Amino acid sequence: MKFLLLFIMSICFSSVVSANEKTTVIIGHVITQTIQGNDMDHSEILTNELKSITHQFTLSLMETLSRNLPVILDGVSSTIRLEVDDLYKCSLQGDYQNKDCR
Repeated sequence: MKFLLLFIMSICFSSVVSANEKTTVIIGHVITQTIQGNDMDHSEILTNELKSITHQFTLSLMETLSRNLPVILDGVSSTIRLEVDDLYKCSLQGDYQNKDCR
C-alpha cells in the first residue's frame, strides 16, 4: 500500500516539477527495490523529494520576487504616501473634521 501511495505521489510531483531524469531514476529505483523485495524507507525518499521540490519552488519564488520588486515597492510607497497625505489633511482641519477623518 505504501508503495502504491509513493508511486502515485511521485507521478504527481514529477508532473509538477516537469519530470526530469532524477525523478525517473528514483521511481525506477523504488520499483526495482520493491520487486526484489528489499526493505526501503519510503518516508525518507518522499521527504527528500519534498525538500528538493521546496528548494526549486523557493528559487523560482526568489527569481520572481527580484524581477518584480520595483513594481512592488512602487505600490507600497504610493499607498504609504496616500495614507500620510490623509493624516496631514485631517490634522489641518482642526475641530471640524469630515467623515474621512473620524
